[in-house]
Amino acid sequence: MTTARTRRLRPGRWSIASLAWVAVAAVGCAPDARWIAVTGDGTGRIVTVAADGTSDTLLVAADSATPNQVQFGRDGWSLFVLSAAEPPSILRTRRPDGRVLASFGLLDVAQLFVLDGKGRRAFVARGSILEIVQLADGTRSRTLTVCSRRAAALVPFEATSRMFVICTDDVVAEIDTRLQTVLRTTPIDDPHAPCDPAGASMSDNGTLLFVSCAASKQILYLDRVTLVTLTRLTLGEPGGRLVVSGSRGIALSAEQLLLLDLRRRAVTAAVRLPAAGRDLAVTADGRLLILAADEREARLLVYDLTASTLVELVRFDSPMRSLTSWPEATPVFNW
Repeated sequence: MTTARTRRLRPGRWSIASLAWVAVAAVGCAPDARWIAVTGDGTGRIVTVAADGTSDTLLVAADSATPNQVQFGRDGWSLFVLSAAEPPSILRTRRPDGRVLASFGLLDVAQLFVLDGKGRRAFVARGSILEIVQLADGTRSRTLTVCSRRAAALVPFEATSRMFVICTDDVVAEIDTRLQTVLRTTPIDDPHAPCDPAGASMSDNGTLLFVSCAASKQILYLDRVTLVTLTRLTLGEPGGRLVVSGSRGIALSAEQLLLLDLRRRAVTAAVRLPAAGRDLAVTADGRLLILAADEREARLLVYDLTASTLVELVRFDSPMRSLTSWPEATPVFNW
């Protein structure tokens, strides 16, 4: 295990450092010091991103993990790593030095997970199953069958204790996270073509659920209450990962970044990427877009949504798998 000194950058400063290590598997992003957690095969680092084009390598995470996904804990102290190593588990690691604080066993290798709003439970998607794990003691409080095949996206809506599971068999499952039960499963209503969901996101006001379709090359606007498709935005390219920031949407499609005006239902710009995009997240201030892209080399990119500039931060030897953003609007740690 390796550790590095941590610090917070002065406002308006970036600094960049080259990283050379083994397979990068997952990335997590946090706001305003713009912390990005990157995990690989048994290693991990945190990189900070500020306003003028560089980054800082800070830290490694847990050893002996094969991470599918990583998220910052709500306490600002922890990293949660979804590990595919035997036995499959969620690891809670200490952010300053990567020490494993707890390991929560899973029944099988999982692809996706999200934490609840208070960081007390993890909702873990593995195939057609959703596991609910209590993080206080690692007990499995409920196992739900939600999809016929597997989940493409998990979209929590904390205001009403709901979660929406977008399934690859063109179905949306609504979960009551307080009662830990499936309320309903509803087919995605798209008469034009099968959807084949590849991503989803909730509108900022919680009224619309956006679903990105790879087959029909559209973004569907679902009413969050009825799950009826109200309208659609035609991409012209297969839809991939999707994030929403205000009235703006950003979708990945092969080697393009598609910038969307969700109110006008229009693609406003298509940005060519240097490699195929895998995942993306917007920083909490809505200004910077962090992208994971790879071809022969994996690259961590930053696109400034205000200045319309694309900057490469770091290159890696192996592909990254996921990237998520911190849910809070202000940082909770400061050195």
